[in-house]
Amino acid sequence: MSKPNKNALFAPISPRAVKRLRRELKTNQADFWATVGVTQSGGSRYESGREIPKPVRALVRIVHIWKLTPNVLRYIGGMVNPGYALAAMAAGSKTLKLIRSKNKKR
Repeated sequence: MSKPNKNALFAPISPRAVKRLRRELKTNQADFWATVGVTQSGGSRYESGREIPKPVRALVRIVHIWKLTPNVLRYIGGMVNPGYALAAMAAGSKTLKLIRSKNKKR
């Protein structure tokens, strides 16, 4: 499995593409957006044209496109809390390295 490109992680996603992805996954707005920490109404706004913030775009890719589960993230990052891995991946590699080094010292 190749390492995802950071630019690809944060690249813009069109509202049409997100809506198409959600429909391909056969899920409703509430469930689709809840997995990335967004309310149904917020997701609806994104699907209607509001710009999706970088961290949300990253999480949509990580969770819905790359299909990385919390268990996979735990394995990749050696994290106790997979939420740290998601946040670190969304913030960039420097943050991920910092979190890894702090967890190794424990």
